[in-house]
Amino acid sequence: MNLSHLLRRIARSRTAPKTLLFAFSIFAVFAIWTRLNFPPQYDEIAHQAFAQEIAKHPGWSTLIDYEGARDYEAKGPLFFALLAAYGHWFGFALPILRTLTIVFTLLLTVSFAKLAEQLGHAASAISLICLPYFVILSTTAMTDVPCLALTVLAVYAFLAYTDSKSLFHLVVGVLASTAASYIRIDSLYVLVAIGAAFAVQNCLTRQLAIGLIAPFLLRAPLVFIWGGLAAPTAHGRPNPVALGLDLSHVVFSLSVIGLYFWPFALVLRGDWRRSWFGVAVAVLIAVVLCVSWMPKLSAENVDNYAGTIRTVLLRVSETGIRGTIWLVLVATGAAVCFRLLTCGPQHNTKVLAVKLICLLGLIMQALRGRVMYERYLLEVSASFLLLFITFPKSREVWLWCGWGGLLQMAQLFRNNVLP
Repeated sequence: MNLSHLLRRIARSRTAPKTLLFAFSIFAVFAIWTRLNFPPQYDEIAHQAFAQEIAKHPGWSTLIDYEGARDYEAKGPLFFALLAAYGHWFGFALPILRTLTIVFTLLLTVSFAKLAEQLGHAASAISLICLPYFVILSTTAMTDVPCLALTVLAVYAFLAYTDSKSLFHLVVGVLASTAASYIRIDSLYVLVAIGAAFAVQNCLTRQLAIGLIAPFLLRAPLVFIWGGLAAPTAHGRPNPVALGLDLSHVVFSLSVIGLYFWPFALVLRGDWRRSWFGVAVAVLIAVVLCVSWMPKLSAENVDNYAGTIRTVLLRVSETGIRGTIWLVLVATGAAVCFRLLTCGPQHNTKVLAVKLICLLGLIMQALRGRVMYERYLLEVSASFLLLFITFPKSREVWLWCGWGGLLQMAQLFRNNVLP
């Protein structure tokens, strides 16, 4: 091993601590500035009440039957159990409960940096903080970031195992993905993507296959107990949380990718000529989907597409203008997705795994039934960001960070998070 290669390896190994330090500094400043005492966001009040109920009556009735939960709680019990234990020791005030999510956020930033290091581009991993919805979901008592942190840790561990063949990495991958599934069962799709990528490249070993299957088996008991994928209480809300095919969710997801990542079109502007036909086909398919299954927005139904796009489009009263905005966003999202999923190394199994995670993440949005929020796409958009930072130069990634940061600041002010 020559000296320059050794120095590069050492520099890469320091990326995760640097990312952790930077993330800790950002959230420390944010916590001091806001005192984490901003108004309740999303389902925080319900989560706070349920955690208190579990702390008072820990056992089967609360953790499994969800006694004391609001009639719309659909997610797994792990996060609520952790929140109850945390609140029992430190208090149940929202600012205190929010610090637990920040702990998971630090785990997420380190795991994301290590995963980016697996793909050879760890230096740009800190751009995760600029991803829309990242800060607000990282500082509220919600399940999104804890589940994403464990999922990213699992993906990193499984990919690291393919190099190290270390039992430690395999066990960490199994435990992290199982824990994530006990928060949100839909996180298991990443394991399907990893397995498919290694199977396509004919390098899926027996040990890796067992590790990828194990979390499904470990999550199965709760599925049988509940008689379904979601908690029984999820069926009591006006729009029940259940599987259901709705292609308008895919159209919405493409629109979100278009809104978040349109700067990527500028980054790869020189490469569009070589793939113009594929991009054109992708855009045409997206336009057909948009015309056939255009998302329907209403001021009354907040379960449908709540987020940045919905907020803007509800202010547009002219149907033609609103439809045009949808078409532009969907076409942009389709073009960006096509380029992200087709550019870069074609025979790198790890990159292929991330691409399949992005693709399956988009497809599975169609199965969400009647309930769909923009914040649900944090996990998918984080996977697209991972692909995004893998290919462009650092300067171009930081240009995207400006756009992502602007969107995020708008979200924070809209939700009255910043004083």
